[in-house]
Amino acid sequence: MFTGIICEIGTIISTDKLKGSSCFLKIRAPITARNLKPSDSLSIDGACLTVTSKKEATFEVELIPETLKRTIANKYRKGTKVNIEQSLKAGERFHGHFLSGHVDFSGKIMKMRRNGKAKILAIEFPPVMKKYFCLKGSVAINGVSLTITRVGNNWFEINLIPFTQKETTLGASQKNDTVNVEIDLIARYLESLLKQ
Repeated sequence: MFTGIICEIGTIISTDKLKGSSCFLKIRAPITARNLKPSDSLSIDGACLTVTSKKEATFEVELIPETLKRTIANKYRKGTKVNIEQSLKAGERFHGHFLSGHVDFSGKIMKMRRNGKAKILAIEFPPVMKKYFCLKGSVAINGVSLTITRVGNNWFEINLIPFTQKETTLGASQKNDTVNVEIDLIARYLESLLKQ
């Protein structure tokens, strides 16, 4: 379980492609690596991944075909920056919103504009997903907990304050970039319950 509050921006130092289309990522993130052990769960750009090994300032995670299919991980290269969040600990103060680290789809940034110091992104979604997005609702973009400020037929907008621009990879995002999107967990469960 995660909350969408990024603790560190890591750098991919290698992507090891294996036969069978699985992939190992080695990531440099000294602050995060310090407290890790193999089998820990991490959110990497919003995708929940398991630590398979670690050294002093680096760790490795494995991506299976399902993860490669549903996320932006296929675009990762040496030098790519990624948002990292460690899993939530019981008893900690809660910020953001509940996230599972299960990415629903990758969406394209359709438009980007500024409003003072705020950076505003319009992100495209498949029409079938429209029911999950509402004004002032929660969404996770590359693992970052954000509030929806506008919704169209196939897009929603989010605003990035200067702190979020500086402390996450979203500050460097550009028009036509693709991002990982996780819909609100509560909305997903409500839909499932109402279908019963």
